[in-house]
Amino acid sequence: MRKAVLFGGAAAITVLAGAALAQVVAPPAEVMTAGQDGYTRNCQVCHGANGEGGIGFRLDGNPIMQSSAGVVEMILEGNLNHGMPPFGTLSDEVIAAIATYVRNSWANSYGLVEPPLVAQIRANIAAGGGGGE
Repeated sequence: MRKAVLFGGAAAITVLAGAALAQVVAPPAEVMTAGQDGYTRNCQVCHGANGEGGIGFRLDGNPIMQSSAGVVEMILEGNLNHGMPPFGTLSDEVIAAIATYVRNSWANSYGLVEPPLVAQIRANIAAGGGGGE
């Protein structure tokens, strides 16, 4: 017979989040290469060569990178209040590769973003909803 163990408080959430993060599988090299190319062409001028920020906010070690949907939505819609234009004209494949690259470069290690997720978030936005996750 198994017993359920309930954890309480932020410490338990941190422990559980750490365990989940430890299981992240490195994305395929070809996706990282495509993502780096897309990042260099579209993002680097504002976010820096090493995700250190500048005109745009810091990506390296930024907890926002944990949310694949949040990263994709930010790329698709931009954030005009902070000077980031939308990049919704990029293909689902390019956006997925860029999101994968920024989520797995520098101090970040959050896993693969696949084009169907980008397509789903794009459809949600077009329907008047947010990206969600």
